[in-house]
Amino acid sequence: MSKLILEIISLDKQVFNDEVDSVVLPTEEGEIGILPKHIHLVTSLAPGEIKIRQGNEETVLACSGGFAQINPDKAIVLADAAEHAEEIDEQRAEEAMKKARETMAKKDIKKEEYAAAAADLRRSLARLKVVKKRKSKRAYR
Repeated sequence: MSKLILEIISLDKQVFNDEVDSVVLPTEEGEIGILPKHIHLVTSLAPGEIKIRQGNEETVLACSGGFAQINPDKAIVLADAAEHAEEIDEQRAEEAMKKARETMAKKDIKKEEYAAAAADLRRSLARLKVVKKRKSKRAYR
């Protein structure tokens, strides 16, 4: 079976670089699945999960946005931030989620401030979802 080279780069480091069977990326229009021999595509990424499949193993990363360039044999993800579950500070993510919700609940909030808080909320929720998935995998072992 053919493979796809996946490279994920965040602002400060290379997060992932290996051959994969598939990858699912979060976009503004929803999740898209990428397999080897995919058509050429450039897309923006939304906060969410990047799901990487290598054989029977699945790796999940939290993504806070960015861009992806897809070619038939290689996918390059330029992420604002991409984190493995073990790199995420759950308490900090919970606090960020709470702060974003409090900001969004204010009565006299400007549109720009609301939009920024909504983006913070989406990032926090994505990070927490990845952490919770990791915890549930450990519980079944």
